[in-house]
Amino acid sequence: MEKIVNNKVKLLVSFISTIVILFFLFKILGGFNVERIQSYFTIPVIFISLIIYLLIKITNTYRYNLLFNQKEFFKSINILFFSNFMLTVIPFRLGEISYIRLFKKHYNINYSKGIQNLIFLRICDYITICTLMLISFVFMIYLENFEILKNDYILPILGVFVLGCSILIVLFVIEIKIGLNSKFINRILSYISNIKKTPNKFHLVILSFIYWFLRFFLGIYLFWAVGINLSFFSLFFISTLMILISLIPIQTIAGFGIFEGTWTTAFLIFGVNSNNILDIVLAVHLLGLINIILFGIISYVILHTLIQNKSDRTY
Repeated sequence: MEKIVNNKVKLLVSFISTIVILFFLFKILGGFNVERIQSYFTIPVIFISLIIYLLIKITNTYRYNLLFNQKEFFKSINILFFSNFMLTVIPFRLGEISYIRLFKKHYNINYSKGIQNLIFLRICDYITICTLMLISFVFMIYLENFEILKNDYILPILGVFVLGCSILIVLFVIEIKIGLNSKFINRILSYISNIKKTPNKFHLVILSFIYWFLRFFLGIYLFWAVGINLSFFSLFFISTLMILISLIPIQTIAGFGIFEGTWTTAFLIFGVNSNNILDIVLAVHLLGLINIILFGIISYVILHTLIQNKSDRTY
């Protein structure tokens, strides 16, 4: 009973946070022109974004099948469609649980193994994202002839990231060399030791880079489609920062409010004209949700049918 009440409280807090953030954003920046937002929803944009989204999920399915040692592609991709839907819609990143539960339900993989695999994949994701962020930052500086460094906000942002990484490295060195008794660090080190035992590590790393490149490319395409005039590497760099911010457990319903606030702030920092910027960001958010919701609903029906038929090889 207490758990149900806590979940309802979280949903209520998330809903109120979404409304409050959006209200103040539109009050400060103006906008919310429904006709303008609708104008971005063209058939070519929706179709191309659907193709890219499918490529993302196909790549991710191969990642999960390698990690969980499974070969059934159709069932796995539907698990990922639905889990991604849950992760996107449910606040506070509680949707992560759906990955573990569905692999347990459909592949009989115990929760301990599921959690270990998911943690390994998330560590791999974080390393991949940080690597792509640094690469995109270098190319962004080089191709724009160092003009971006004149922006007062860029160096502090990079400095915070480098400082955070440095602190983690120092803590690990202290733990290894001195033997500092830290439960958190010990737990991370145990996960890293488990990574060494994980098969197909090289293939997983390659697929992770392909997967995240496609994810960032989808966002870049959508922002280009709605008229954001920034270079590929600038948008790529901003995308990596936005993903790292989204990892914070504080999350609203479907990311509304936080998505608009962080992306709008980033674009203003990078010199994008503030006229209609909030409508543009909201349109991209909605365009990105179309495929997630569509395939999330379809996958729910398919997975529910598989359970009802009590057959793992219906398709």
